[in-house]
Amino acid sequence: MKKYLLIVLLISLCEISVAQVDSLSEQESYNLGKQEAQTNYKASEEAKASTLLSAIISPWFGLIPAILNQKIRHRDLDVIKKDLAENKHYYSGYKDAAAKIKRNSVWKNFFIGLGINVTIKLILGIALINALFIQ
Repeated sequence: MKKYLLIVLLISLCEISVAQVDSLSEQESYNLGKQEAQTNYKASEEAKASTLLSAIISPWFGLIPAILNQKIRHRDLDVIKKDLAENKHYYSGYKDAAAKIKRNSVWKNFFIGLGINVTIKLILGIALINALFIQ
């Protein structure tokens, strides 16, 4: 009995949230979408990994995936509340916040890869100087 009561309660809460979004202003719906994205959206691991590895190999080579991966596609959006995504202001807020999250994570991985690349080159340069002049 408790199980059925919990299911009824969850269904009624979902219906309330949809009704609340419909009654919200455009700005409130947009802000709710942004808040949902900040809570639920996770940037693509493939985009982050490809940018990081490319930047480790070469900073110039790392710019290519960094620039290409910062855009967000519709299939990348994993809107938790599908029924709320029908509200165009909610969806726009979600998409804008998700794009910002993805862009920040891709560029963060680019700079991490750049730092690793520079560190490796410094270590190899110091080792080469030591090998040539300290004998």
